[in-house]
Amino acid sequence: ETSASPDSVPPWSSQNSVRVVAGYDTGVSVDLDTGAVTITISLDAQEPLTVAMSGVQNPLSSGTSMTVTASVVETGSYTYYWYLDGVLLPENPVIPEQTVIDGDTVGLHRLSVVVAGTDTLGSSWVAFNVIP
Repeated sequence: ETSASPDSVPPWSSQNSVRVVAGYDTGVSVDLDTGAVTITISLDAQEPLTVAMSGVQNPLSSGTSMTVTASVVETGSYTYYWYLDGVLLPENPVIPEQTVIDGDTVGLHRLSVVVAGTDTLGSSWVAFNVIP
């Protein structure tokens, strides 16, 4: 059995990793004389985007459509991801307006939008009932 004391092995000889997490300021310092390692991770907290939705018709008659618009309070360039009942809409326009064509699916539904900025997200959702 071989053992080594902390003084006999240089601190850079072992393999370690530091995870850098988006949204955090991460710093690592190593004292090359003593081998002491200091890792500092501080949250660079940002407020989520404020997203509102308008144009919702509730109830919505079966076979009709509605156009819903998402608006963001903060100014900037954004991408929009629309979901109906948790499924990303295939005709997802990545713009602030989405037309929902209900077909014949009677019942309660959820329309959600996730808005992505450069380094910030926001979301909103509405429930609507489709009636015969």
